[in-house]
Amino acid sequence: MKWVLKKLFSLGLSTICLIFSGKIISLMWGWFLMPVFPSAPALDMIHAAGLNLLFSFPITMSKTLGNLENEIEKSKPNNDGSENWMKQNNFIVVSLCFIFIVYPLYLLGAWALHHVTG
Repeated sequence: MKWVLKKLFSLGLSTICLIFSGKIISLMWGWFLMPVFPSAPALDMIHAAGLNLLFSFPITMSKTLGNLENEIEKSKPNNDGSENWMKQNNFIVVSLCFIFIVYPLYLLGAWALHHVTG
């Protein structure tokens, strides 16, 4: 139950962060790009949040998996090699979780955002 509450809190916090980032990107678009490129269309908050998702997703995922790979490379195996084996399995499990859970949820969120914008 505690795990579910933590995940729901994390999801709610992520949603709030996405909304605020969309507002900030929308404002910055109007402040910095519209004066330079007057023919560029205005960017509303929802579309700005979509742009944030588009550009932050690959960066975030590659950092997470890269950090895990670095942990495996830095690890010194015990005499029986169990610690290194566990970290390698952890990398495999995390990678599979990204493929089968995180990526589909991210795509579902992007799909929902797309349908909200019309």
